[in-house]
Amino acid sequence: MTPPIQLLGQSELEAESPSALRSRLAELKEEAIALKSRMEWVRAEQKRAQTALDSFIYPILTLPTEITSEIFTHYVHEPRIGRPRSYNESQSRGPLPLAGVCRTWRDVCLANPSLWATLSIYPTHSWPVDAFLRLLKSWLDRAGNHPLHLRVFQKEQHFSYATEIYTLVSRYSSTIRTFDVALDQPHSFPNAAFQGCLPLLTKLHVKIAAVGYRPDRITAFADAPKLREVGLSGASFEWLALPWIQLTKLELASLTVSNCFKILQETTNLQFLTITTLTADRVEPTLSPQLTLPRLHSFILYYTNRPLLNILTLPALRYLYIGSLGQEDVPSFQALSTRSEWPLQAIRICRSSSKPLVLCLRSVPSVTDVDIEAPWDFREAYTFGYRAFLADNSLLPALRSFTLRPFSSEAIRDYEVAEIVEFRSSGSNEGIAKLEVFRLICSREVPRQFMKVVREQLLPLKDAGLKLAIMYEPLSSFAI
Repeated sequence: MTPPIQLLGQSELEAESPSALRSRLAELKEEAIALKSRMEWVRAEQKRAQTALDSFIYPILTLPTEITSEIFTHYVHEPRIGRPRSYNESQSRGPLPLAGVCRTWRDVCLANPSLWATLSIYPTHSWPVDAFLRLLKSWLDRAGNHPLHLRVFQKEQHFSYATEIYTLVSRYSSTIRTFDVALDQPHSFPNAAFQGCLPLLTKLHVKIAAVGYRPDRITAFADAPKLREVGLSGASFEWLALPWIQLTKLELASLTVSNCFKILQETTNLQFLTITTLTADRVEPTLSPQLTLPRLHSFILYYTNRPLLNILTLPALRYLYIGSLGQEDVPSFQALSTRSEWPLQAIRICRSSSKPLVLCLRSVPSVTDVDIEAPWDFREAYTFGYRAFLADNSLLPALRSFTLRPFSSEAIRDYEVAEIVEFRSSGSNEGIAKLEVFRLICSREVPRQFMKVVREQLLPLKDAGLKLAIMYEPLSSFAI
């Protein structure tokens, strides 16, 4: 390439002779021709590079739209608008980042209503109200007629536009399938906007988080023909109008015993019941001598409540979880078992000492599947400790699946575990069933050597057909 010609100033050009100027002009013409040729070459190279680039095929952009849409469905996880109260919330992955990658992906996202059908709404004063409502409306519009799964959380003091949000959401009430509402501050719930417009609603959760909050009576969900599952936290029976009789699954938390009793009186078709915490009434409630739930087959009670156990009758119960069990709870548990004559098949008991544990297990002879935490005194109490599983054929005669959860290697020795399993799985003991499944699930405090020794001791039984699992407790070991 010809090097650039040196530029001359006006005074220098005026000092040149005519012949020198004609020579200078010729050089400039040659330079212009060279630059023009160079530009043509650059344009040709640019076109060639673009053509070569266009010839490459990106697999992600050549997938059928249906497959790309399905991949996006698996990517999206708990999308939300706004900021949650806790930063420990699980990671949120919504469709907006996908739609911002390219035009093709945006078209795929907008054409897939299911990507927009799940949403957690966290209102915040850092957003202008109108902008927040416009975004919410745009999001819900993109869901089309797809069934909606919505969570609305009210988290800020003096929250001022809750009614506007619920009124907007009510326009889509004909497609709401699950609805989770947390109310922290008083406001008027727009009952009329939802009334009679919830044909798809199957699951509802209402949480009253503010202490001393007494909301207006909520009647918006009284007419929901498919509603079967309800969760109530801190919500009084008097505050809600629901189709109680058609519910089959119910979770109650932070209610008084009398409120819990009033609700259970109306929900006699329950099949699943979970009670986490009950608070004492200011005045001792007067409860009916008996409350029968004839269809209930799964009952989870995180904290034992004797007044409730004393009035329940559960003739169809198959699974029972007891989160805590003390010596004073044993008579109520035994009376419930006798009164119900239940065909109980599976039971899990946590946070109990040996004596109440064994006494309660003796009252459920039909149980085939037992899951217990090894109490701190499991090995020290001769009569009510691990030896009860060896010496008493009346204890769990139908046991076929046994899960033991020691929280330390001091609760039970490795050879004691082996003794229990060998005795129960031998099949030669008259009056008791042969153990078919054994699980040892240890806390992180239990050393690996303990688990290794137990495994080695039980390998002959595994070879003989016993289904054996030895593992550490997962971080989330129990789900409702």
